[in-house]
Amino acid sequence: MPKSSKRRMTRLRFRKNDPAHNLMAATQHWILANGGTAVVLGGVGLMRESEYKYQVCIGALGRAPEKPKSE
Repeated sequence: MPKSSKRRMTRLRFRKNDPAHNLMAATQHWILANGGTAVVLGGVGLMRESEYKYQVCIGALGRAPEKPKSE
């Protein structure tokens, strides 16, 4: 009986003409580059601070990236 392979996390790739998917792919790449994991990504939203100031947010489930230690 062959040994079952370990499941690997899927890396999102960028797509032409799909800005919402590209935003999630960029988020996953940033999380992985900074030492975190992104098991589930989804839900693009906006956080408004004032009339002309806002932040784009994406929900994520997994281990958060760590802040680099400043020397």
